[in-house]
Amino acid sequence: MKRQNKGRRVCGFAQKYLPFVVMSLAVMALGEAAYALPVPAQGQLGYDVYDMVVNKGLNGPIGNSIVVLGGVGGAGLLFKQQIMPAAMAIGGGAVIGKMPSIVNSMGATLDLLY
Repeated sequence: MKRQNKGRRVCGFAQKYLPFVVMSLAVMALGEAAYALPVPAQGQLGYDVYDMVVNKGLNGPIGNSIVVLGGVGGAGLLFKQQIMPAAMAIGGGAVIGKMPSIVNSMGATLDLLY
């Protein structure tokens, strides 16, 4: 027995995802261009905060401790067969370890303060 198409012209996939695609295209078309801000130079207002957070915090002993604890905690979770929490712990430690380069590449610096 052949099934009849009861007036549906658009398949379920397109009907479900078409609004998302249209909204995404509208956001891309109407959005402003992104811009990156440089790392503040020494002597500027934002440099002191940037130095404490990024250079002394994330590149210093605090950031290294977080990376090591994330790796050790992730390894411990892998031994307990908890794959997703282990992946999140190891991935979070890796992100904290690379945070200074992420901050510089995204332009998310504290140069806005001056």
